[in-house]
Amino acid sequence: MPETIPETGTKSGPKSGPEDFSELSKKKLMKRIARARDLLTALEYELERRTLDKQRKSVDKMDEYFDKTDASILNLTNVIRSFFQDKS
Repeated sequence: MPETIPETGTKSGPKSGPEDFSELSKKKLMKRIARARDLLTALEYELERRTLDKQRKSVDKMDEYFDKTDASILNLTNVIRSFFQDKS
């Protein structure tokens, strides 16, 4: 329950924005709460989707880097092999 702030005579608690909910029925408040929860769930889902998408892109970049690294190591191995074969 919000407490009255002595200096201002106003109530503390969550800001409700410009809308005054005191005139809404309990049923309408419950509907608004349900819609707000649905919206929050959708926003959380979108945030999670974006996070996973970013992680997938990072993994894809790592895969490309490792592929290039593997090719470079293979080329270096072939050069070293070739060098030692020429020496024999």
